[in-house]
Amino acid sequence: MSLDVAKQCIEFAQRCGVSRVVLIGGEPTLHSEILSVIDLIHSYGMKIALVTNGVCFGVEKHGSKILERLDYDDSINVSIKGVSRNEYGALCSDLGAFDRVVKGLSILGAITAPRTSISYVVSENNIEVLEETLLSIREMTDLPLGLSFCGPCFDKDGFEGKMSIQDRSELVNMCLNVLGNTSVKDISLHLNLSMCKVNAFELGKALERCNIHTGCHVLNNSGIVFDTNGDLLLCNHLVGMPIGRFGEDYRTADSFQNYLDSQAYSDAWSAFTRLPFNDCEGCDSLLICGGGCPLHFF
Repeated sequence: MSLDVAKQCIEFAQRCGVSRVVLIGGEPTLHSEILSVIDLIHSYGMKIALVTNGVCFGVEKHGSKILERLDYDDSINVSIKGVSRNEYGALCSDLGAFDRVVKGLSILGAITAPRTSISYVVSENNIEVLEETLLSIREMTDLPLGLSFCGPCFDKDGFEGKMSIQDRSELVNMCLNVLGNTSVKDISLHLNLSMCKVNAFELGKALERCNIHTGCHVLNNSGIVFDTNGDLLLCNHLVGMPIGRFGEDYRTADSFQNYLDSQAYSDAWSAFTRLPFNDCEGCDSLLICGGGCPLHFF
């Protein structure tokens, strides 16, 4: 995203009442204008949530410049891709990246602001070693750890990461079993599956040891997602499938607000967030899960 497009998107969001901007995707710390973007967001009185792989904070000159720009009320989330040099190298083709991440986590763990957390994505490829992974992460850092599940991503060419509801339910319940028995502390889990597909016993055990969150900005209709062109997405997992186009459906903050108030946007959101099961309407857990992530049912 260019700085000019970023400025317009930030203005659109600020006029709609958004108070925090999440910088995510394509490793934002590598953007040539990252420092200018941070300053721009702050100039609109908005806070920043920076989602990063953390590598840059192991490079002192670049990482320190970013930290100097961030405010006390901003936040950083480091997404952990692996817990060893070989694992990290296999994912990003850079064996030195792991050492820079570990160094960066040490630096971030020693400061009080901006507040920092870490995240790890649970999938069918790592669920069997999840307990060992949690222990390894805790050897790297004591920062608060958030777990989430790998979800399907859709673009104009199709989708990847699709799992059956049965397989996803099994994955979630295996994760809950690990969390219900782990000695690792300060963990939270983002649970985006319909509650009727979750084992109540495993959920109860996990709740004794960690915090569990449900829902998302899409189900709550409480956030705005722009792609690099300034086009409007319902969800950042729907890359290449905008429901509103910058320059066509809106050009100014006023026209963007008008588009959000339009029947076209309302119909798109309603169709995407429709309840997945006939018995959702009368379910006692509907207020908790909202029916689960809509992407699971495509």
